[in-house]
Amino acid sequence: NNMADVVMMGENSHPNNAPAAAAPGKKTIEQTYQKKTQLEHILLRPDTYIGSTEQVTQPMFVLNAETKRIHSKDVTYTPGLYKI
Repeated sequence: NNMADVVMMGENSHPNNAPAAAAPGKKTIEQTYQKKTQLEHILLRPDTYIGSTEQVTQPMFVLNAETKRIHSKDVTYTPGLYKI
C-alpha cells in the first residue's frame, strides 16, 4: 500500500475500517449524531416537548384574596411546568 492507493480508496473503504481522524475543531459524525432512546431524548431536551425550563418574570394580573381585587404583579414562573 502506498499513499496513492489510500487516497483513492477514500474514507469508507479504509483498509482497517477505522474512522478517519477528524480535522482539528471539526466534529465526527459520531459526535454530531447520537442514538438516544425516547426517555433519554426527553430528559436531554425537555424544551422540545414542554417549552422553556428557564424561569421567566412577567407582569401578570393576580387576585388579591384579602381585598378581592385584581392587580398587576411581577410573577416568576417556569413556562414548561405551567404547561404540565
